[in-house]
Formats: sequence, structure tokens, C-alpha cells
Amino acid sequence: MKNIIATTIALTIATSASASSTLTAGNATWGGTSGTVHGGDCAFTKNQPGVMEYNSTTGVWSTKTNAVVILKNKNGNNVYVTADENLRTSAGVIVSPVQVNYGSGTTVTVKGKSDASVNINDDDIAVGNLKRSNGKRTKLTFSLNGTATMPSFIDGSTNDLELDDDTQYKINHEVTCVQ
Repeated sequence: MKNIIATTIALTIATSASASSTLTAGNATWGGTSGTVHGGDCAFTKNQPGVMEYNSTTGVWSTKTNAVVILKNKNGNNVYVTADENLRTSAGVIVSPVQVNYGSGTTVTVKGKSDASVNINDDDIAVGNLKRSNGKRTKLTFSLNGTATMPSFIDGSTNDLELDDDTQYKINHEVTCVQ
């Protein structure tokens, strides 16, 4: 059997440098244009669908993951989010009306305008006083949570007769910027 012995030799070389005095100082700059940063007056930067789950006992769709919409707003003083209040197939075909309630888990964050007003109602959201005096943009983040309740028959039982097993459904939420 052969034995291999590895030897490592570390060599450190020390160097020294002498400092010299500065004779002149100058400036260097980078220049360039920003290109299209924001787009139009109301530019959507993120539209992430949420996830909901249906409880066939109660007839209620509950949000499991919030839908997130982020937009940059310029020249608009108000932004509204309105629930479509229709359950649709993934292709957009209306299956049934629903009653949306955004609930306590819905949040709105406004950056760039500290005195904006935010009103979260059952089936709509209103954000006002967004226009900035300097003409710059505000950034809004909507995190939509809540429930959607299927209609009931006269006897109080849930009318979910139009739903199919293991089928994807969606509820649309319209976001509108208004001057």
C-alpha cells in the first residue's frame, strides 16, 4: 500500500506602498435617460391572483391567499376597487352571482401621500386624496382578502347547483383610476 503525503507550503509576501500627496481633484459622472419607468397615469406593476376555497356546507368561498394589485398613480385623485360579484369559470363564463365581502384581512397601502383616505367596504374599496401637488406619483398596494357567498334558495339552503366538481372558478375585481 502506498502512502501519499501532501505538503502545503504557504508563502506570504508582504508589500509596502508609500502614500503620495494629491495634486488635483476632478469629477466623473454617469449620464443617461430613465426611459419609460411608469407608463401612463395609472400604471399597474403587479397583478397577482389570489386563491379561494369553497365550503359546500356553508356555501362560502374563502380566500386562502390574497390577490395583490400594485399600481403607480399620477394625476388621478381616486382609485376604486369593485367586486364583480359573479362567480365565473376560468374562461370567464358567469356561473352564479355571489355576495362579496372584503373582510378584515383586506389591506391598502399608499406610499407618497401621507394624507390619503382609505375606505374598505363589504364589496368595494375607495382610496382618495391621491394627487400630489408636485406632480409625482403615488404607489398603491391592494391585498384583497375576504369571502364570497353563494345565493340561497327560499328554504335557506345553498344554491350551488351550477357548480361542477373539481373545477376552477374565479371572481373578478375591477380597479379604476379616476381624476
